[in-house]
Amino acid sequence: MKIPKYNPNLDYCSFSPEGMFGCKYNYACYLHDRQYRNEIPKNQKRQSRLVSDFALWKNIIKECWKVRKTSIFWSWRVGLIYFLAVRLFARRHYK
Repeated sequence: MKIPKYNPNLDYCSFSPEGMFGCKYNYACYLHDRQYRNEIPKNQKRQSRLVSDFALWKNIIKECWKVRKTSIFWSWRVGLIYFLAVRLFARRHYK
């Protein structure tokens, strides 16, 4: 299986904004989508859906921290919103 490379021009945050409060977290959504579709390198172990969703939250915080070092307050909360949304509405997309 050929794993698609990250393209910053594509929308990986389906049904949600790609960024808020000056932070872009399209890359975090890209990584989450790859885990949900089981598009991981052969040397990595498959993660559970819960672990993948927590990784999305952590990656959103990381992406926002790169841009705005003082916005941990907002990035943590935005990550929580995305985490809760995928927990509630994305079950059918997990393969």
